[in-house]
Amino acid sequence: MLGRPAAWFVHLRQRIGGEVLALCAVIFIADILAGLILSSFSVYAREIGISLAVIGALTTVAGFFQLGASLPIGLLSDTIGRARVLQAGMLAFTLAMLSLALVPSVAQLLVARILFVLAGIAVFQIGTAHLGDLTTPAQRPTAFGLLTTAMGLGFAVGPFLGGQIADRYGYATAYLVGAFLGAIGLILAIRTLHSRIGGRIAAPRAASTLRAGMQQMFSQPQLLLVTFGNMLVSLTFAGAVTTFFPLYGRELLFTQAVIGSMFAIRAVVSTIGRFPNGALSRRFGSQPVMLGAILINIVAMFGIAMTDSPVLLATLLALEGLAFGGYLVAGQTYLADHTTAEIRGTAVGIYATASGIGGAFAPLLLGTVAEHWGLPAVFLTTGWVLTIGFVICLAGALMLRRSRQMGKETV
Repeated sequence: MLGRPAAWFVHLRQRIGGEVLALCAVIFIADILAGLILSSFSVYAREIGISLAVIGALTTVAGFFQLGASLPIGLLSDTIGRARVLQAGMLAFTLAMLSLALVPSVAQLLVARILFVLAGIAVFQIGTAHLGDLTTPAQRPTAFGLLTTAMGLGFAVGPFLGGQIADRYGYATAYLVGAFLGAIGLILAIRTLHSRIGGRIAAPRAASTLRAGMQQMFSQPQLLLVTFGNMLVSLTFAGAVTTFFPLYGRELLFTQAVIGSMFAIRAVVSTIGRFPNGALSRRFGSQPVMLGAILINIVAMFGIAMTDSPVLLATLLALEGLAFGGYLVAGQTYLADHTTAEIRGTAVGIYATASGIGGAFAPLLLGTVAEHWGLPAVFLTTGWVLTIGFVICLAGALMLRRSRQMGKETV
């Protein structure tokens, strides 16, 4: 029974390399922690007496840290190597969990959120840049499919595990378990990850210039369009889904275990769809996949605002997860294929900065909406913002297509 899976694992290791598999394992653990925090943080804060507006403000302050830190962390990874940044990120994840497990206060929650967003940049964003360094263009569809699958599986385990532990033993115990898992991930990262380019261990080098990274990004309008779409996806995920969906579930009297299970279902659906989305990107191009992802998010947000049915809410959350996974694969693969190793960290930093814009402004604005008009209005507002963003993306894509056609006719 174990012969075929073992043979498949050996074949995969030979095809993409052992360090790629180690990176996927580290990402898997990190996403368990991310899923645990994101599915419970707002409910935890609410239960200790934090208002909806302050919860939104906490997430916004952390989002501004993400906004300010994304580019410097990307530049740092170009300077000292991706592996060291990844290892620091796993340490930050572990410390964030410990901070949440200690005596709760607004200051303690803020420290945890800041550590969490810094860890997310260092592990998830720089992890994709590291994967681009480790692989060739021919290997990337498989490697990025495997990486995003590991992310999805981790995000499925985290909410489910955290919800079960929180309901039985309390949130502090759930976060202590998360800290233990973070320590395991840190040890694994230290022992297995090395900064590599083209299969060679790379020594720390002089910092690449910000100007070179900006030039490469702005010389390709399609990269700017992909980056703008990433901001819309982040606005949906960081603003509406992870900050306010758990609170909406509690308002409807769902337990934390039920909310965690909903997030787990979302992650499983998102994970299952990632390899097919990668195939669709190769067949039709990344642009249609990313536009489709934004459109699905619009449907999900309007749908969540209009129902209180647990089954429908779980289904719509799963749709959002499917869209998130589709954009994740298409966007990250496109970024890796259209940047060079010397400045890939900088390019990823710019890409993550756009994500930080969504994560910084959306929670604060949506928190104000929730205080004045209720939680369903959060999802209605997000749906309308996405609709405007979709129109902008579609118009940009059509303009780029027309420009390419005119260029071919001129030639």
